[in-house]
Amino acid sequence: MILVGFMGSGKTTIGKNIAEELNKAFVDLDGFIVNEYQMSIPEIFNEYGENGFREREFEALNKVIKSDAIISTGGGIVTYQKSYNLLMNTESNIIYLDTPFEVAYNRIKNDRNRPLTNFNKSDLDDIYKKRRPLYEELTDYTINGCDSVNEIIHNILMHKK
Repeated sequence: MILVGFMGSGKTTIGKNIAEELNKAFVDLDGFIVNEYQMSIPEIFNEYGENGFREREFEALNKVIKSDAIISTGGGIVTYQKSYNLLMNTESNIIYLDTPFEVAYNRIKNDRNRPLTNFNKSDLDDIYKKRRPLYEELTDYTINGCDSVNEIIHNILMHKK
């Protein structure tokens, strides 16, 4: 099972909880990349640029996508064509945590570990609007990211293959 959605939609929180509920491994793709490269996400962005980060993200996704783990992706994974294609062709359930921009923004606005939080609110809203249709194209199930953690988990488990 793979969780997609904008940053701040709750992918990591929900992923950890689903993995625990199903007694499966959990992979936070950003955490996997940090471990692999021994650099923070902002450091990777600064050192290699967004495209360099997206290539590393694709490589990480390629390593874990066939595992039985619950995978939480980064919000921008859908913007990199190779990652998008890999997700489009996976056998895994893809769950889109659809969270309104204002809710996601309020969750992330003070988090300096997210490389895009140095953008102003209007620019982030534009990014959100560009990514949203990509999440919708990929998803097997769209889940309301504003529901409680327990409601989201319940809804996801009802749709599990």
